Amino acid sequence: MANTDIVPVIDCVKGQTDRECTRQGISSGGLIGAEWRTARKARRARVFRLAGVILLLSLLYSPSLARAQPKATLYVYRQDRTFGKTLQPSVYCDGVELVRINNGRFFKTELEAGRHILNSDDKQSVIQLQVESGHEYFLRVDIASGLMKGYGKLVHPSSDRAGQKLRS
Repeated sequence: MANTDIVPVIDCVKGQTDRECTRQGISSGGLIGAEWRTARKARRARVFRLAGVILLLSLLYSPSLARAQPKATLYVYRQDRTFGKTLQPSVYCDGVELVRINNGRFFKTELEAGRHILNSDDKQSVIQLQVESGHEYFLRVDIASGLMKGYGKLVHPSSDRAGQKLRS
């Protein structure tokens, strides 16, 4: 008298794959045929759901993707002049040196939106710049003569003229 409600637990033989066990009507955990396929689909669904949640969380908490805002572009340039040709004045933004600019060169950097204080070797030529994201700003470095040597002086030209000079 055999009880048909009890499913025997039969493990695959060591070395056999799940596919080979399925062909023989044997599966891991004692599930046979359709039961085994349903359990496998449920496991796959759980794995894909978990992978989806992990991917979604990584995208939400990624600092580069979640909070990427366009920055403003700042061009600092120095015209090619004979006077003070060998000098390389420093340009500072918020107290941090950005560049020591050579004669006839320009420097490009990106700034966060907000208020920035820019200055050069000349402590009197301080420029306070309210920066908006996505805009371009231009600063020209001129050489002013001092008692014993020349020094850099920042000038904030109109953006149209400065852009034309840099492109030419």
